[in-house]
Amino acid sequence: MTAPATPAPQPPPASNASKTRWRSSLAHGRCRVRRTSRRSAHREGVGSERRRNDLLDPGRLRMNSDTNGVSFQREHSSGAPMRIRIELLACALSGCGSVGSKQIDANMPVDSSQPDTGLPDAAAICDPPSKFDAPIPLVGFNTTKFEGVPRLSPDELDLYYGGGDANAVDLFRAQRSRVSDAFGAPASLSGVNSAANEYNPTVSSDGFTLFFESDRVSGEAGHLYVSTRSARVGEFGSASLVANVNSASRSDIDAQPFLTMDGQELWFTSTREGGAAGRDIFRATWNGSAFATPARVPALSGGTDDYLPTLSADRLTVYFSSARSGGKGNFDIWTSHRTTTLDGFPEPKPVSELNTSANDYVGWVSPDNCRIYLSSDTAGTRDIYIASRPPG
Repeated sequence: MTAPATPAPQPPPASNASKTRWRSSLAHGRCRVRRTSRRSAHREGVGSERRRNDLLDPGRLRMNSDTNGVSFQREHSSGAPMRIRIELLACALSGCGSVGSKQIDANMPVDSSQPDTGLPDAAAICDPPSKFDAPIPLVGFNTTKFEGVPRLSPDELDLYYGGGDANAVDLFRAQRSRVSDAFGAPASLSGVNSAANEYNPTVSSDGFTLFFESDRVSGEAGHLYVSTRSARVGEFGSASLVANVNSASRSDIDAQPFLTMDGQELWFTSTREGGAAGRDIFRATWNGSAFATPARVPALSGGTDDYLPTLSADRLTVYFSSARSGGKGNFDIWTSHRTTTLDGFPEPKPVSELNTSANDYVGWVSPDNCRIYLSSDTAGTRDIYIASRPPG
């Protein structure tokens, strides 16, 4: 299997015109980034919309995270190389207090041809423990059909989900030009769909690798599959089983994959031997050529069905849905937050503002921690919802 993480793009040629300086002030869980320039007269003429485009172009993105922060590397979708390295203290992302300022340098040419993605400014980082507003239906995804958990691209312009009716569930993708726009009509991922059911797609941050679950093998339980494509505008090809990850027992369920933003961990649920009861949460790490043997995550596996592990971009916060006691009934959304990626997750707590007495299934959280997408049958059928919270 091809590695899900995108190779780092080559840095652009150094020149006085392309050299810029980034100044970051990290305080009280928020990041304020201001770019200054050696050609200030030119740079000051570029508006805030263009500065946001330079940072968050909808091309290839790779996010690398470690115990102390995250770095982003980006290549414009037009093919023009761009390299950005931003190191943010994990403390700032987790909102754990005040830290000092830090100088951040980058080489990045200004590309005025890139469209506005509508993404939030880099200063808009939301505190993971803060509360979300009440979920609202995502326009276009509250029909009478089944609309399963949504998974999005890092720029929130592509949405993937499993949808259908009582006869079959297939994978779909919907797109939009700006985050403020409604998504267009969903299109079937015909290259991977089968006559059986396909659920819970998750796509690598570069858009080239797709993981999902399917019960396409007659007489067997659901398994995890992977498909790739060579370009973001292309179609995903035929799928194969994810090597080293699926259980050796064909009667075990392996389901609900989630690929972390940096492509280094594949989280999923399984009924395989060694679990507590029902479905437990497992994690497999990328070793450079394949995923290693999965390990159960006992801190998040509560002796009942635990579904849909969903991690924040920095891997410090995890959300999942569970039928355990302590919620509002049926499946509720739970969360746990840790200080560094070397730590285990502490005891999870329900996210009460997202939960109802119906079934609430978490799908995806935005890289700035400000929006969460989910699927719920609170209105009678499975629909997709979004909930937001303010930065700070």
